Amino acid sequence: MVKAYNNPPGGVKMTFTAVLHLLCSVIPEVPRTKKGTLDVKEEQKQWQLCQKLMGNPEVFMNYLKNYQSAIDEGKINLVPNFTAIRETLANESFTPEIIMSVAKAAGGVCVWVRNIAMYYDVVTTVEPKKAKVAEMKIKLNDANEKKETMEALVAEL
Repeated sequence: MVKAYNNPPGGVKMTFTAVLHLLCSVIPEVPRTKKGTLDVKEEQKQWQLCQKLMGNPEVFMNYLKNYQSAIDEGKINLVPNFTAIRETLANESFTPEIIMSVAKAAGGVCVWVRNIAMYYDVVTTVEPKKAKVAEMKIKLNDANEKKETMEALVAEL
């Protein structure tokens, strides 16, 4: 059981520190700076906070399950939170396989961190582009209608 570790292995710490960075924007009990980033620097205190959050596994899992809606709603600024985990995501040892070899539950959480980061990246980069394409299609249709009207006028002359 992951929360039973007094001093978890590095991969487990890395995984749950990433979770803290993400959840600090949506869970009031997690200390955060005015910018919305995690405000707990000491590793042992971070781990103790993780253990507290995992104290009720059902509630903890609900935080993870509902995090996507925080992204979708766009009501909070998540940029600093995702920026804070970029180094972890780039770490070669931050893979579900490696983390699972130490603690299966942590490996599953690692999968969540990676997937929610990919989702965030898609929402913040691809979705605005899709909206711009839709806007440009409307403008193109309007321009084509004007063109047809003009061509009809020219044909009358």
